[in-house]
Amino acid sequence: MMFNFDRLIAKYSSTFTAKITTEGYYDDGGKYHKGETKDIPYTGAVMPMTAKSVYASGGKYTTSDAKLYIKTRLKEGTKITYDNHLYTVQDEKSYERFGGFFYYVLKAVDSFA
Repeated sequence: MMFNFDRLIAKYSSTFTAKITTEGYYDDGGKYHKGETKDIPYTGAVMPMTAKSVYASGGKYTTSDAKLYIKTRLKEGTKITYDNHLYTVQDEKSYERFGGFFYYVLKAVDSFA
């Protein structure tokens, strides 16, 4: 049975950008060409990490992290910018079979790293 979460996700969605890098390739002469990195806009529901989730994680998450509900699969490790904050996409949970969406944890990137 498939549940429809489209309206719920759309209600809380906003736009963010993801840095997507295409794969590199070798040309006919054997020379390697690096992939290109582009900022691609996406729409998804970015929610704050609750104190309960932080506590349950045993220190893995902080209140600076966030949750993302999105209809599109993202690659773990992708860097995204939302509300002038930089995050790394982690911990995918697929609800594609039951609700047609994906859940990710967005780990805040330390600006001094």
